[in-house]
Amino acid sequence: MVEIKQKVMIMEKKLYYDAKESLIILLETDGDNPEIQDSLTQVNNALITILTEDMETGNGNEHFSAIEIPLELGWCLFQNHRSEEAISLLQNYKPNKDTEYNYYNLYGRLLYQIKHYEDALPLLEKWYSIICSLKDDGTEKTQKRLSRFGMASYFLSECYSELNRLKEAEDILHLAISKSDRTIESLEH
Repeated sequence: MVEIKQKVMIMEKKLYYDAKESLIILLETDGDNPEIQDSLTQVNNALITILTEDMETGNGNEHFSAIEIPLELGWCLFQNHRSEEAISLLQNYKPNKDTEYNYYNLYGRLLYQIKHYEDALPLLEKWYSIICSLKDDGTEKTQKRLSRFGMASYFLSECYSELNRLKEAEDILHLAISKSDRTIESLEH
């Protein structure tokens, strides 16, 4: 009986993870749709419970390693507008090579969102740097990260601007525009 309950729990978790992934894809094409946003909030609420329990055990689960779970929980909190909780969760987090992209992306954006620009800047610079150093290996993971170049450029330039480092903000924007223009040209040929 216990084995059946465990299998059902694993299936339920997988449904939530799959639903979240699908909703994120939908939001990328229709970000203002309140039904999609409400559905994501509901899925995230369920995942917050699941991930909190997984984190308390100190073990990973069938979807994420123990070191990834705080980041996934942080994303759920961030997407549900619970930034202060996400920040508390990540304050003492130590990323490794596999988690640094998500950590710098999430924590930098959280600190930016609450206007802690001085603290956000090194994190956003690191996120931007990681994206700039990526080589296109054709994998879905790398493609997704490379597609975040514009977003990373935006947050970094805005952070520079908020800190009155206008030349650096302008340089980042010019590079992003230049890269965007080259991408459009390559698509046209």
